[in-house]
Amino acid sequence: MYVQETGAPGWFEVAFPDVVPRILIKAVEKDGRWVVGNLILVSEALDSAALKSIPIARIESLLNTRTVTAALFARQSGATQGPPEGVTPFRAESEQLDTALSTYLDRSPRPSFPPPEAAPQREPLARPDGTDPDAFYRRVAEVYNDAVRETAAPAKVLAEEAGVPTTTVHRWIFEARRRGFLPPARKGRAG
Repeated sequence: MYVQETGAPGWFEVAFPDVVPRILIKAVEKDGRWVVGNLILVSEALDSAALKSIPIARIESLLNTRTVTAALFARQSGATQGPPEGVTPFRAESEQLDTALSTYLDRSPRPSFPPPEAAPQREPLARPDGTDPDAFYRRVAEVYNDAVRETAAPAKVLAEEAGVPTTTVHRWIFEARRRGFLPPARKGRAG
């Protein structure tokens, strides 16, 4: 594992042998420690496993090692003349990232969510009567997609709402996927 300066104040590339995405971070000081302020991930495809593999605590530990801390304080005070030996300076690019992120965040307020009690109540699923299976499994897909936005355990929530075992809801979801109303599941992943 390593932390390498990019040549711009506070920006580092962090690499771990067991982490797939490239990680660019901007270190910021908080309560006397260096922490991750901005985090940029670069990868062919990011999935939940790749995101879970990012060791934020290890990154912060590396940022607070004597060598990196000295470099951060030197950069912050403007005491260094340029990037460390062997590091290609990307100061202009990193400053453009800072400007672009600041502009985006200034112009794009955080999304607001309705209070939980204002969320619309969905009609619970009921056992199919066999008259229109496609309509039932389309409904399963709709309700499932709605539940995924609210919880990490959508099948359990849907089962409680419908008063059926969770395994029954899993079968309904499986059939909705088989009929093409939901995308294929990924092995070993929820959702």
